[in-house]
Amino acid sequence: MTASVPKQFVRFAVIGLFGTVLYVAVVTGLVEWAAAPPVLANAVAFCLNTTFSFSMNTWLNFSVPFTTRNWLRFCAVSLLGVAITAAVAAVAEGFGLHYGYGIAMVAVAVPPLTFLLHRNWTYR
Repeated sequence: MTASVPKQFVRFAVIGLFGTVLYVAVVTGLVEWAAAPPVLANAVAFCLNTTFSFSMNTWLNFSVPFTTRNWLRFCAVSLLGVAITAAVAAVAEGFGLHYGYGIAMVAVAVPPLTFLLHRNWTYR
């Protein structure tokens, strides 16, 4: 981990944006062209995005070896991110806020948190 934290975070964000595009493409393709149920399509897309994100961050961003330990920790942080996302959305909904506020809160809170967890735990 020789890069500075800001540079690593920018790379993390770019990888995340590409992962989001992958996620949307997989869900859309499975639902629209393969007639898959949306829940299944989202689950498949989540798994593919997690694998893509792990691979790119391990190789390009944190430059560490691929290990089972890193993979399991990466998945744990990803699942924590999903849980926080759901909790923030539920809180926003509970306060009667437009769902867009929940999206904004997630976008501000979850990427920095998951980046710090990956930097200080996943890849240590």
